[in-house]
Amino acid sequence: MPTYSEDVLPIMQRDCIPCHSTNTGGKDESTYDLASGQKSSILFQVDDCLMPPSGSPQLTADERNTLLGWIECGAPN
Repeated sequence: MPTYSEDVLPIMQRDCIPCHSTNTGGKDESTYDLASGQKSSILFQVDDCLMPPSGSPQLTADERNTLLGWIECGAPN
């Protein structure tokens, strides 16, 4: 079962937080509490391949599965 601190945070730090933090004005996903509070939005965006946006480096299938698995398992920290 993927956890935020071990599996999700490294992906988020590299691919999500640069655009989704308090410094960017977008949806802030820079902490566990903020990211887990937006899990349905993250699920939709990642599952439909809307994030990262085209033109940005894309998640691998394993990274997508990690994020989706984390949410499906209740977003454990």
